[in-house]
Amino acid sequence: MKFLLLQTTAPDHLYGVTNRAIADALGRSGHGASILPAPTGAPLDDVVGAIHAAAPDYVFSLGSFLGGITADSGASIFDILRIRFIGWQFDHPLYTQHNLTAPMGGRYSVYANAGHAAFASRLGVGGSSTALLAGGVAHPGPVKAFEDRIIPILVLATYNGPAMRPWASLPDGSDRRLIDQIADQLLADPGVSLAAACDQARAASGLGAELERVLAEPLRTVLTYVRHKDRLDAITTLVESGLPIRLVGDGWAGHFGARPNLTTSASVPFAQVHDLYTDAKVVVSLNAANGACERAIQAMLAGAAVASDFSDSYAAMGLIDGDLRLFDRIRPETVTGVVADLLEGDGARVAEQGYHRAMGSQLWEHRLAALLGGLSG
Repeated sequence: MKFLLLQTTAPDHLYGVTNRAIADALGRSGHGASILPAPTGAPLDDVVGAIHAAAPDYVFSLGSFLGGITADSGASIFDILRIRFIGWQFDHPLYTQHNLTAPMGGRYSVYANAGHAAFASRLGVGGSSTALLAGGVAHPGPVKAFEDRIIPILVLATYNGPAMRPWASLPDGSDRRLIDQIADQLLADPGVSLAAACDQARAASGLGAELERVLAEPLRTVLTYVRHKDRLDAITTLVESGLPIRLVGDGWAGHFGARPNLTTSASVPFAQVHDLYTDAKVVVSLNAANGACERAIQAMLAGAAVASDFSDSYAAMGLIDGDLRLFDRIRPETVTGVVADLLEGDGARVAEQGYHRAMGSQLWEHRLAALLGGLSG
């Protein structure tokens, strides 16, 4: 089969690096794969012309970017060209709704977890779909021994200010109370399922099946707030524990100030993240319940021991307790115990087990084999 991957970001961005990894994995599997630069602002006529000239069987787009291209008739360009469109969603479908909801008969969507897929169907996303975590790339050569790594605990995140509920400024009324209810349900749900929270709120709102579409914008704000609060609570707990932490991401130095156990540095391009993982003993993966599990896979493949909040996606991808260690995002104090146990106890064993598990089942080759099986099934 022939694949064309749309490159909508810079090469060192998460999507740029991943596009290259997917193209290489497809090539090793005997498929044709090429990358088409299609940056934001590129003339759509030129992009469509290049897609037509390439004549692929499938167009592959991370984030489903450009999935909403239509002709003057309103029909999808990809349907007109008889090309199937594969959109791989690393994030919740609310964040790329405009690319997902345009009519398309040949759409195939990949979501980070089943909850994301369920929510997308409520937004009216058509076509077929599956739930798969992002894969990873094998580390070239032997990984560094646990005891030789120079970063005790590594956390990658950006500081976005205090966790605030932007909708709190709305006049008191049923809409504001409904949004508060959904936020509180997400904070109390280990799986952070927005679809489940909407189901619980449906009876109270008087809205039916249209709730997710009517409230799409405030729901996006709620989800962002929950992610931010989870991240801030876990990081604050770790920093205040006194454990030695390297925190990579903009804004943290000003937030925490100088602390003897804390080293901060600015954000780095995704292409450089792997080098940090290879030097880390313990990597803390945050927001996994929201679907952000790809960092855990990448860190395992670099030989680090991973501590993460719970996610159904880990079990769905064949990962078990011992491949990584899980803490409870609802009780952020649990992150300290899990991380300390890895750093001072069984981190080397978890790192080794996780590395071998990831090498045997979590590479992009494994993900694409599952994806192509679904496409042909």
